[in-house]
Amino acid sequence: MKKQAKPVLFYLSFVALIAGAILRVFFVNNEISSEAISHLSWALLGFGSSLSLLAVIHYVNRFIIKNSPELAKTMEIEEKDERNVRVSEKAALGAWYITVYTSIALMFTLVALGFTTAFWLALIAFVINVTSLFIYVFVYNKKMYSSHFR
Repeated sequence: MKKQAKPVLFYLSFVALIAGAILRVFFVNNEISSEAISHLSWALLGFGSSLSLLAVIHYVNRFIIKNSPELAKTMEIEEKDERNVRVSEKAALGAWYITVYTSIALMFTLVALGFTTAFWLALIAFVINVTSLFIYVFVYNKKMYSSHFR
C-alpha cells in the first residue's frame, strides 16, 4: 500500500482562502486600502479555492478507495495500464504546448500594451518552462537508459 501524503495541501488551501477573505473584508474598501491589497486578496482567494477543491477531491478519492476495495483495485489497474499512461503523457504534452503558445501570446500582448515589467516576468516564466522541459528530457533519458542496461 502506498504511503499517504500529509494533508499539507489541505491546510495550506484553507489558510490562503481565509487570509484572502480576511484581506477582502477588513482591508479592501476602506481608507488604508490599496490596489495591491485588493489584487493580493483576489489572488489568495483564487489560490485557496482551487487548492481546497483539489484537497476535497483527494479526500473523497481516499474515502471511496477505503470503503470499496474492488473499486480501488480497478482504479489501480486503470492507473497502471500502459495505454492510459500513454494517453496521460500525450495529454500532458498537448497541455504543455498550449501553455507555451499562450505564454508567447501573453508576452506579445504585454509588449503591445506597454507593460515592460510584466513582459519580463512572463519571459522569465517562459524560459523556466522551456528549460524544465529540457531538464526533464535529460533526466528521464538517463533514468531509462541506466535501468535498461542493468
